[in-house]
Amino acid sequence: MRQDLDQADSQFKKIYMSRHENVSILYADIVGFTAISSTYSAQELVKMLNELFARFDKLAEKYQQLRIKILGDCYYCISGAPRERPDHAVLCVHMGLSMVKAIKYVQQTANSPVDMRVGIHTGAVLAGVLGQRQWQFDVYSKDVELANKMESSGMAGRVHISATTYSFLSGEFEVEPAYGEKREEALRIAGLKTYFIVKVLKPFQPPVQEVQNGSSILPEEDSCVIADISDTKEEEEAEANGGNQKRSRQDSRDFKIRLRAELVNRDGHKELSKNTKCLTLGFVDEHKEKSYQQQVETFSSITLLMFLIVRLAIALTVFIVLPRDMSINISYCTENLIIIVLLSILICDEFSPVLKCWNAFKDSITVRRILSAVCVFLLGTANVIDTISCVQFQSNSDNCTFTDDINSSCLYPSYFSYFAVLILIASSLPACLSYLWKALFLFIIALGQCLVNIFVLELVLECEESRKNWNSLTKGKYTLSALLLTATLALALLSRHMEQVARVLFLWRCEVEEQRDFAEDMRRRNEALVYNILPPHVAAHFMGNRKRQHDELYSQSYAEVGVLFASMPNFSGELDKKRLEILRCGIKLLRISLVVFYFHAIQIFASTKQMFC
Repeated sequence: MRQDLDQADSQFKKIYMSRHENVSILYADIVGFTAISSTYSAQELVKMLNELFARFDKLAEKYQQLRIKILGDCYYCISGAPRERPDHAVLCVHMGLSMVKAIKYVQQTANSPVDMRVGIHTGAVLAGVLGQRQWQFDVYSKDVELANKMESSGMAGRVHISATTYSFLSGEFEVEPAYGEKREEALRIAGLKTYFIVKVLKPFQPPVQEVQNGSSILPEEDSCVIADISDTKEEEEAEANGGNQKRSRQDSRDFKIRLRAELVNRDGHKELSKNTKCLTLGFVDEHKEKSYQQQVETFSSITLLMFLIVRLAIALTVFIVLPRDMSINISYCTENLIIIVLLSILICDEFSPVLKCWNAFKDSITVRRILSAVCVFLLGTANVIDTISCVQFQSNSDNCTFTDDINSSCLYPSYFSYFAVLILIASSLPACLSYLWKALFLFIIALGQCLVNIFVLELVLECEESRKNWNSLTKGKYTLSALLLTATLALALLSRHMEQVARVLFLWRCEVEEQRDFAEDMRRRNEALVYNILPPHVAAHFMGNRKRQHDELYSQSYAEVGVLFASMPNFSGELDKKRLEILRCGIKLLRISLVVFYFHAIQIFASTKQMFC
């Protein structure tokens, strides 16, 4: 039914209804309640009725009753629907007797001689949900009206049953004639004889599944109801002492413990392996892969600043330690300027107030990848060019001749391998590049530097070794090359791991978003459901932002109101005339009754509508 909330309004919507045979209908009214209602405030009256009807609901659960609704101080329920059962009449009578005993709670609280008048009749009903804005579940038939007449023609403190109901009791109760047909014209016209229940001949036996907390429910209904009434004050005192608060705190702690254990034991990488390809780590779901590729991590462009930081660190080291001339200075300034411009494009989303003109570029993942790859390429190429420039500068000086003038020769060529390690670290950081592209760039940079070390820097590295007196088992060019390859392999594996982590977080974020959307949809549907059940001002009271207690009730007193009752004459009669086609007939008549539901109903009683203004 909740799906119907999203459907557009139309003249008629789907009707949920069904036909049930052999259903016992119970009406129970509080006799004398009108007299005591004027002596209590609205809040006290609502609280008293709520506690009483809560007891009735517990009894209804015990005796397998389906409560239809509460009509003021009248309680209305059925047995035998929606699940058929042969003992529906027996359970209904037990329910009525227990309600008569349960009214003692109101007698003790109000200190007033109020009592229960119960009427029961058995027959066929048509059950359905009506309404387009305020749903109401009700049962319709001539037998429902007769059950209501059974209650109104009964006596206070007695359970009044019809002859039809009596035929289903199987001798489990002692009865006496009630002569209700003499007090009610509708019963006389229907030809019904009525009876009062005198006593129970066969005690109620609860089903085996009603065993709770290791102890079964007492079979004697008298002791059950009386004990329920006598325990009321003890339960209230226990709640006053904070019993509910302790249980709430314990439940909260248990929930947090379970949640923590669930999060700790959750294996995101195992979940990732089920949704991604082994080599590329791409999602099997193309739509999810596209969403992942299009996402831009918050502050992800900040990692690209490492390119500039590494380049500035290299330039500063070169100017301090390594030889330099005008051509080298111009080369470094040009390289740094190009890298700064490219980085400005990449990080413009972090400084959008300054570089708003690049907003169109930053949203393109392809542009970001190309620019990141260009930065990596320029950084690696610049280091190779600087290395070759140093060697050319060295070729103009005496080989392996130490001089105090640091600018006269390339004294520390091993620094360029260390610079390459810094470049490798910076190249492994861009979030917009996949780990495969990163690994490719890393190995290209490392391989290029290794070739330069072995074939270009061979002589200058040997000179550096001789000056520093390195006692190494291998030559410096091989040691530095091994260092580069080891760093490359480690960074490639780290890049793969970081992408796995990023994809796991993406999966979890998608799951959280789905759950949030689902929760939002459920909240919206539940809110619509509340507004479909309660009048708008009452629903707004409970759905407000203020935090409320779970047992908080709504009550309001009005000095003057207008009350309207409207009914459809012969509504049940039309159903009774076409019992062979009751379902088809019922659908037609229920469609007519849907028109009435365009008004905001307070109560619907069979074919009668009650409103107030």
